Amino acid sequence: MAEQIIKTYLDTSLGKFIFDAYFNINHESNLTITEHPIQSGANISDHAYMEANKLSFEIGMSDVMQDISDTTFNKFTEGNSRSINAYQVLRKLQEQRMPIKVITRLWTYTNMLIETISATDDNKTAYGLKANVTLKQIFVVNVTTVKISERPQKSEETNEGDQKVQKADESIMSKLFG
Repeated sequence: MAEQIIKTYLDTSLGKFIFDAYFNINHESNLTITEHPIQSGANISDHAYMEANKLSFEIGMSDVMQDISDTTFNKFTEGNSRSINAYQVLRKLQEQRMPIKVITRLWTYTNMLIETISATDDNKTAYGLKANVTLKQIFVVNVTTVKISERPQKSEETNEGDQKVQKADESIMSKLFG
């Protein structure tokens, strides 16, 4: 199948999408290192965290080529050329905020959303599509509900101590001027 030949494709719940050409793929991975000033000396770093991965690529889709795999863009749009179908599928994935798994030669990215699609429509792309697509990773976390005690925080049997009004001691100043 084409996955053994082509090393880059989009894997979604709608299926796998392979473009005719990937002109360039830019991988961006950043680690943020925190810095805190101290009273004397240089800043200290006591923590670091990974930022969301970003992936941008320039793709090409031709109207004159045949599909090179079983994955076809025609399943989701009707009556248009391959390039228009590819653009419409990208827009549909973006609008539905559908998490995408992107398999590349260098890395496999999960939970990616299409952030931007930029395509030029001119005389050079009349029978094809050349687009820049940027994807950004979203962090998905698992939420756990912890059951706490059902016992009330205060019961009627709690001894709250002696709560009678007591007369305060008189001060020496109140005796002199009172």
